[in-house]
Amino acid sequence: MLNSIKKFDFYISFFEIYGGRLYDLLNNKNKLQVLEDKNQKVQIFGLEEKLAETPDQMREIIDLGNSIRTTHNTVTNETSSRSHAICNVSYNFNLIFRNEKKFLKTFC
Repeated sequence: MLNSIKKFDFYISFFEIYGGRLYDLLNNKNKLQVLEDKNQKVQIFGLEEKLAETPDQMREIIDLGNSIRTTHNTVTNETSSRSHAICNVSYNFNLIFRNEKKFLKTFC
């Protein structure tokens, strides 16, 4: 008899646009490169994705990225953001089949 387990893996990337440049907020603010591929889609090279296995991990990753954003004091706001930030959450769905003691993993 086959049993199946559904598993979702969530991946988060987070970058900021500051001064006309892109920086990875989850990888030491490494500078990122933006190019257009042969299908005229914009690709961001060097952007790191972090795996979040729980809602708490997802929140921690997003909080980390927010804490690294570029901010400066203004007259009305002590921590005004001086950049635009993009947080992307993507997921993979895995269906794991179990037959007695053997595991077979397939991706849908």
